[in-house]
Amino acid sequence: MKQQDTVLDTIDKMYNDPLGIDAMVKAKTKDELVRAFETSRESFQDLYDHHTLLDLQELAKKVKEGKNDEETTKKFMERQQEVLWENGVVNGKTIEGSVNNWHQKQVRKLRKQLITEHQANTASEFMLIDLAISAYFRGLHSARIYSCMAQNNDKTITYNQLRINMMKELNKQIDNANRQYISVLTLLKEMKQPQINIKVQSKQAFVGQNQQFNKNA
Repeated sequence: MKQQDTVLDTIDKMYNDPLGIDAMVKAKTKDELVRAFETSRESFQDLYDHHTLLDLQELAKKVKEGKNDEETTKKFMERQQEVLWENGVVNGKTIEGSVNNWHQKQVRKLRKQLITEHQANTASEFMLIDLAISAYFRGLHSARIYSCMAQNNDKTITYNQLRINMMKELNKQIDNANRQYISVLTLLKEMKQPQINIKVQSKQAFVGQNQQFNKNA
């Protein structure tokens, strides 16, 4: 308990009013009240995150000390999953949870490869990579269903209006997924390209990177 009190004391010093009590009480206008609420909400989340990590640490200590009974191990795993999901966009848990179980290992490996390939290091870049992966697998699943519907179980081919309508809709989904996949990867590549600096000089000469173009040449 002493360790947790020390951590909370540190947080108190960092945020002064971690739960936003003083700010909420002192607010005189609607805008001040909204700002106080938003600030307290963020501070409360920070407190919650610290408590979650402290609980995870205490459970890990019990397991390490040989107190790894089934109940303690279960609680540790539950807490660990909670921490992982809270940071799901960065560590990939969010996109892993959006695909079928038998594809999760593929997604984990593919995501690491795309992060390395595009040198991704920001939340927006991770989100774009997740969108690309989602579109890719969605297109594959739709294409698989389309292929299955193209023929009967006995390999014969017969069509009715319901099957035709479903195949048309699946074809739209495949096309949309492919378009999203291409557009997201294109945007990701453009984000990583160096910017071209254009300067306007005295004789209306336009300079782009290491090339110069004279307007009246």
